[in-house]
Amino acid sequence: MADVTVQARHEPATLKGMVMIVYRDIASKPVRRCHFATGADAAPSADLQQSCEEAQTLREQALASKEELQSTNEELKSSNDELQSANEELQFATKS
Repeated sequence: MADVTVQARHEPATLKGMVMIVYRDIASKPVRRCHFATGADAAPSADLQQSCEEAQTLREQALASKEELQSTNEELKSSNDELQSANEELQFATKS
């Protein structure tokens, strides 16, 4: 998970009107909103807000996919163990 903060940049002059997006890893449940810095020119545009929310949704989907893949991997390992056990039993039966 990550915490997302969007900060309006005022200095240096070459960055005036731009924003800086800061991602910080967090271990808790995802937050469904983005944090915007406060200040005179810090009000986010609708496009920026939408992009931030889409990024958060994508992170949540990625985490869900990762968890699903881990679960599937565990199931496959279990199936593999069962097949190896059955194979060993068959090899032992054919030698006897």
